[in-house]
Amino acid sequence: MAAVFDSNDRIVPTWLTAARHLQAAGGLGRNLVLEISRPGVMRRSDLHTLRRVDARIVAQDNGLSIDTIAGTIFPQGLYDRRGRPDFYQEHLRLLDRAKKAGTWGQYFERMTRRKAPDGTLVNPLEDVIEKLKRAATPGRSIYQSTYELSPSDPAQDIDPVDDDGAELATYDPVRDRKRSYGGPCLSHLSFKITDRHVLDLTAIYRSHRYCERALGNLVGLARLQKYVAEQASLDLGKLTCISTHADLDLASWGGVKEGGILLDSL
Repeated sequence: MAAVFDSNDRIVPTWLTAARHLQAAGGLGRNLVLEISRPGVMRRSDLHTLRRVDARIVAQDNGLSIDTIAGTIFPQGLYDRRGRPDFYQEHLRLLDRAKKAGTWGQYFERMTRRKAPDGTLVNPLEDVIEKLKRAATPGRSIYQSTYELSPSDPAQDIDPVDDDGAELATYDPVRDRKRSYGGPCLSHLSFKITDRHVLDLTAIYRSHRYCERALGNLVGLARLQKYVAEQASLDLGKLTCISTHADLDLASWGGVKEGGILLDSL
């Protein structure tokens, strides 16, 4: 059964409410919908919770932190240093050098590097930004839901001259079809323009670990949404995250008992 969490307007309290819902439900849930009306706002209490969760994730010594998880969706530090468009190529260069054999890469790579049928490389995220900029031009028609990117051929389906929508698929059936576990959990990103000047973002996860990953994922999505909105000269709107399968993985915080104690104290 779906559960909607929209009573809070910020990332951290919305995530926390959903995590406690999972705790009461035995640790698993389907179709959790988190709707965050002010994804760019962080209060002092939110930062305090982020630091506590981050400390527990870092303590597991697996190379993860809130920032590294967020960085797989949007590399904020690299963008701050290099700017658009230079940070695209720099990110890919660093990823190619550091990527471990047999791993699938990062979400931001999927958003910015796809191969067209003729072998040329395309940047779907950059195409989305340009489409949104054109769609928001005064006097032009804005199509809300008439275009969906087919993940079977993303290079062709995200034609930069087609203004009927702005979708990004991070699941690639060619590369991911044989993976039953360990592949991309973020499946799809949908950008929508509201009232000609507001950018909303909906993210769909096929599977979502709420202790180890979800909070960092939400931070990364908010950073991505802010980046696209700024580049397309749009205001920041709602961030909606749909977890089709949600897992309260308390063990990833050092054990079920320890994880439960931390969640209860947040």
